[in-house]
Amino acid sequence: MSAVDNMTHDEIADFVALRLRKMNYPLSFSNITSVNIGEQPDVLGVSLCGQSLLAEVKVSRSDFLADKKKPWRKPGSGMGDFRVYVTPKGLLKPSEIPYGWMLWEVHGKSKPVIKIIKGKKMVSKQDSSSPWATSVPEYLNCDLAEYRHFEQDVRNKNCRSELIITVEIMRRALDKGVELNNFANKYQVA
Repeated sequence: MSAVDNMTHDEIADFVALRLRKMNYPLSFSNITSVNIGEQPDVLGVSLCGQSLLAEVKVSRSDFLADKKKPWRKPGSGMGDFRVYVTPKGLLKPSEIPYGWMLWEVHGKSKPVIKIIKGKKMVSKQDSSSPWATSVPEYLNCDLAEYRHFEQDVRNKNCRSELIITVEIMRRALDKGVELNNFANKYQVA
């Protein structure tokens, strides 16, 4: 993997897919293509309980602006219980991100790290009445209602296209003899 500042779109997508595995999305895939479904996410993570996170990697402002025109960006369309734009450091401002979407940036010098700019971040809080610290959500540049906006919208759909894509990818990989437990493990993520 190249230095963080020089990471390509595909390298960022691969990194995010690996990182999602450590965020309770063990079925995480990058650079997905399908002839059956129009939306082709850069990264799709699915948890064991079926909750999904769609990540769109944007390495230029023009790509981000063009993304708004896609038909699956309309309310009630597209996949992902949660949706996030992932960009290099400083490319977009939280105010530019559509309602209900998160913004993560890739930071670091030689090793990439995800920094949450807009969305839910778990932080450790010390309560004076207890000797233990607890993890509590902190919503950066949004509130709980916005963070959960797409989750409710997607759960009302009849068709779960992200699960269809995931099953199709897994079937193709198995047909080609790919060991799914080793999928996307070419980079080590902290």
